[in-house]
Parts: sequence; C-alpha cells; structure tokens
Amino acid sequence: MLYYINKILSNNKVQAIILGIIGLGIVTVLTSYNIDDPSFNSVTTEYPSNLVGIFGSYLSDCLYQFFGLAAFIIPLACFVWVRNCWYGRYRGSFIRIFVMLLALVSSSTLLSKIKLEFIPANAGGAIGIIASNFFERFTNQLYLLLIFFTFIILVVLLEIKFTSLSNFIIKLGKF
Repeated sequence: MLYYINKILSNNKVQAIILGIIGLGIVTVLTSYNIDDPSFNSVTTEYPSNLVGIFGSYLSDCLYQFFGLAAFIIPLACFVWVRNCWYGRYRGSFIRIFVMLLALVSSSTLLSKIKLEFIPANAGGAIGIIASNFFERFTNQLYLLLIFFTFIILVVLLEIKFTSLSNFIIKLGKF
C-alpha cells in the first residue's frame, strides 16, 4: 500500500497539483483574513469569518504577524514551483527555497514603514520591522531601499531564469 502511495506522490504532475492546492489555500486564507477572527491576538466565541475556518484564522494571523503583506510571496512561489514541477524542472530546489526566503525578508523590510489598520502588524510584519531596524543602523533609508529593490530584482531573475526572461523580451519586441 505504501509503495503505491509513494509511487503516486513521486509523479511530477501530482506534486504540481498538491503545490497548487497549497498555494490556493494560502491565498484563500490570506484574502479572507478578518482582524476580529479568533487568533493568538484575539479571543472570541464567534465562529471565524475566514473561509478556511479556525485553522485559516490562526494561519493568516501568523503569516500577517511575521511577514505582513509579503506573505503573498509564499503562494506566488508555490505557483512558480507548480510550473517547475509540472515540467520536471527540479534543478536548484534548495536555491529556490533560499531565494523565496530572501524575497520574504526583502519585501517585508521594504513594506515595514507602511502602517495598515486591517492587519495586526504593519505592512512588513515583525520580520520587516526587525530587519529594517537592523539595517537602518548601518545605512540611511535611501540606501536601504536601493539594497532591497536590488534583492527583489535578483530574486525575480533567479526564479524565472535569464533564458525565460530573454525569450519573453524578444516576444514582446515582436509586437
């Protein structure tokens, strides 16, 4: 029985479908977040309005607390990995995970100065506040923005690969 389950899960298409479901689940959790739902910050007897229920309420609160709006990078990375799994492109899996973490920290740091009322922390979350305060000790804000925009551009280039980018630019030029 375990042999058949392992054989099914080792299929590229099945892995892509599982990653796609995880990505859609995280998007659903994040978009249906309500600050009044039960979470680590709020206790209530009301049923959560999050579409995934109590689990979604707690998960979205944690993601917004830690990463702020940069938490949407997680499902975005899942969708990119769906494409890679579907076509069997596994090269550099550990690098892709590192790149996703770098994108989370960079985006959280850039968003950390924006205060929003509908999420528990500011737009960058706790990670963004910590990273921003750390880097502001050594640089001024302009250099901080330049550094993290460079990181985000690097992340995008590493994720879509240079050849895909050059083919896309060539196709755009033909219009």
